[in-house]
Amino acid sequence: MKRTLSVLILLYLVALHSSIALMELFSWLTFAVVLADLVRQRRRPDWPLLVPIVILVVSVLISLLINPALKPFLDQFGFMRWVFLFYAYYWALQVVWEDAFVMRLLTLWNVMLAAAGAYALAQCFFAVDPIHPGIQVVQFERWGEYKETGYFAMKATGFFSMSLTYAYVHGQSLLAVGRPSFRTWLRPWAWGARLLAVGGIFASMSRGAWIGLVASALISLVARLRKRWWVVIGVAVAGIAALILSHIHLDHSSVTRFDIWRAYWAMFLDHPFFGIGLLQGDKLLPEYYQRLGIVQPFVSHAHNVYLQWLAGAGVFAFAAYVWLCASMLRRAWSIRLHSPWGWSLLLAQLFVHIGAFTECNFFDAEVLHMTVFLWALTLVQEKITNKL
Repeated sequence: MKRTLSVLILLYLVALHSSIALMELFSWLTFAVVLADLVRQRRRPDWPLLVPIVILVVSVLISLLINPALKPFLDQFGFMRWVFLFYAYYWALQVVWEDAFVMRLLTLWNVMLAAAGAYALAQCFFAVDPIHPGIQVVQFERWGEYKETGYFAMKATGFFSMSLTYAYVHGQSLLAVGRPSFRTWLRPWAWGARLLAVGGIFASMSRGAWIGLVASALISLVARLRKRWWVVIGVAVAGIAALILSHIHLDHSSVTRFDIWRAYWAMFLDHPFFGIGLLQGDKLLPEYYQRLGIVQPFVSHAHNVYLQWLAGAGVFAFAAYVWLCASMLRRAWSIRLHSPWGWSLLLAQLFVHIGAFTECNFFDAEVLHMTVFLWALTLVQEKITNKL
């Protein structure tokens, strides 16, 4: 059973960097195998962070039951299936975690980072994508302004089909695996993989991911001088401020976001306790645009994870989500002095949370898979550290 789980986790790692279809396949296979193993051995699993997760799930359920069904119930409540995968990977990683498995994991992880980064750079500079032929090639200048410059480049998507998906999945990935890889013989190869991955993420032309990477790098550099919690918070706040200020350049993308944020905030004020239904905000945007005097044809999710929770499922869901995220950050912080995974997992989490202020990244399926996997890995590292 251990060997089967090891193979499934390694296959899932490949999928995390390349394919949502394979993510779903290998994640649910892992869930089935680890569940069978628990039943066979009659082991009683532990359920860390069960309270905020239950509050989150119940709040989402209530939000969907008390509001008109503007989208299918199962499509929306099904989003919360990540909870099962979160615990499945927490249990599975405990079973397989040993030195030999870790080296295979780190080696494959760096290979996937390097391959995706190289492919993204080729997409950007040669404006071709054999995996997704026909994808739009965009003309690029500063901050996405499209002019007659004579230079064409593609927003890199890596092995995915969307640039933002690629940027946030691989941004988390390269930060999470950095220090653990540098403590092994993989160090020179890990530097190469990291450089390719950083290049690819910058080629995605995602401002949120750029600022998240820069803020994470500053946190890492400054914290080496004085490892204090206020350093992390200060740089993170500065990164968030820079991210928001960067969107005050009132180009089309920024204006659209501000309109969406105003409308979603109004939804929350009208439905503060349980929201308007987790993923139903886009259906109500035209009504709120009209009420707020906004002339805007574009409708979508909130382009902000925190607003999505507030408007979609209300203040209790938002509080539970923040509780969950803060608990994961605290755990990564607590193991940083005992495991090279600590700082890496902390930076990976901060990266996605900073980006969450201008992108609905947690609600992107591929990004969600990576986030949940890293959360499970954080809990496993904490458990290993506590046993030392």
